[in-house]
Amino acid sequence: MINPNEFQQKQIESNRYDLVAGDMFKSETIPQADAYMLKYIIHDWNDEKSIGILKSIRDANKSKAEKTLTIFIIEMIILSNGKDNWEGHVMDLEMLSALGSKERTLAEYINLLNKSGYELKQLHRTKSSMSIIEAVTTI
Repeated sequence: MINPNEFQQKQIESNRYDLVAGDMFKSETIPQADAYMLKYIIHDWNDEKSIGILKSIRDANKSKAEKTLTIFIIEMIILSNGKDNWEGHVMDLEMLSALGSKERTLAEYINLLNKSGYELKQLHRTKSSMSIIEAVTTI
């Protein structure tokens, strides 16, 4: 869940975003938007459910005049060098034991995106253990 305080701390004006409740598996409950931010969401679900979430967002925007849609997925990405990314490996084990889900490599995220009708635009690494995957689709 996104904390509105994060936006306030970064001095982002409240008219520039909406936090909306809905069922991410039902496209009819997802409001149309130019972009969506999914923070700590995809890692909670197996591949099938993750693809369902991404497709629901895409389907919610089918009637939109603007035909390009952007999603930002904020998660830990497992890097090949475990020494530099030990948090991702530990979280992967925690997710597996707690929820039967997992942290993913960039290749696994690209696979999810492609199966959902999106393509990777850019990976934004941060100074933290989190990364931001920017992906786009044409509706």
